[in-house]
Amino acid sequence: KVMEEAWKVLVKQNDILRMVPTEPSISSEIGIICDPQFVDFREIKLQGSIEDCLGTLKRQDLDEGFDEKGKPFVRLKIADLGNNEFIILIAKHHRVLDGWSLPVLVTKLKDIYEALLKNENVSGSSDFAWQNHLLWLSNQSRVSAEVYWKNHLAEVTELCRIGSKNRVSEQPETGKIYAHLDTQTITQLEKFGKKNSLTQATILLGIYALVLAKVSRREDLVIGNVYSGRTHSVVGIDQAIGLFINTLPVAFNLANSGTFIKWLKHQQMVQSEHVEHAHIGLGSIQALAGFSGQAIFDA
Repeated sequence: KVMEEAWKVLVKQNDILRMVPTEPSISSEIGIICDPQFVDFREIKLQGSIEDCLGTLKRQDLDEGFDEKGKPFVRLKIADLGNNEFIILIAKHHRVLDGWSLPVLVTKLKDIYEALLKNENVSGSSDFAWQNHLLWLSNQSRVSAEVYWKNHLAEVTELCRIGSKNRVSEQPETGKIYAHLDTQTITQLEKFGKKNSLTQATILLGIYALVLAKVSRREDLVIGNVYSGRTHSVVGIDQAIGLFINTLPVAFNLANSGTFIKWLKHQQMVQSEHVEHAHIGLGSIQALAGFSGQAIFDA
């Protein structure tokens, strides 16, 4: 019961957890914030080992999916396994929360739960106000951002496709490859970055671009780079729950790029400029480049 109350408090605090989209015929960019009672909390009983019960719980939740009409886009299920053992599963729709938000959400839920156990007062409002974020967005110049992205992608005349054109499938399954660097390599990368005033993100993105250029045998590339969307100065943005993430196109031209270090420094400057103009979405940026409704990159 305490966990249920903690979940209700968290949902009440954060408007985004009570957001549902409007019908596409009305708008795909408008969400409706429901009242604080718009909560999806469920208790179930399961039997078996923790591993088996967790697998069952995950499969059932995946099969359920999300009903985009009338139900919350975030839910919590707590499974009672007996012997004072429980599993908590939190499921969210990708239109509501980004990956950054998940640990923030779990931490806030834990803090509320512990406060309730101690009979402490818990605020019904969040430290972060979405209205402030929306106000910040409204104050950003869309015109200057459009001019910037048009210039950045001015030399992109075709969709950038990496690898073979004769693919077995146009929609291959998502895969994961893990690369583990030894301590010596990590130390060398850090020293290289500090010596040349380069961030690790710039170095890794640059290396990735060079690898893709070699694979695709082309000197001009466009790569999708993910931004947190939390770099501006709105108070509490780093601990906010919501969807701020944005994927932006990064155009690379390796012809006459000079030395590797000079090229990386230029790319770092470009990344900084990207952040300043990251308040418009990828769809709008691709349309500005003449590729409306098409993915300008596939890597």
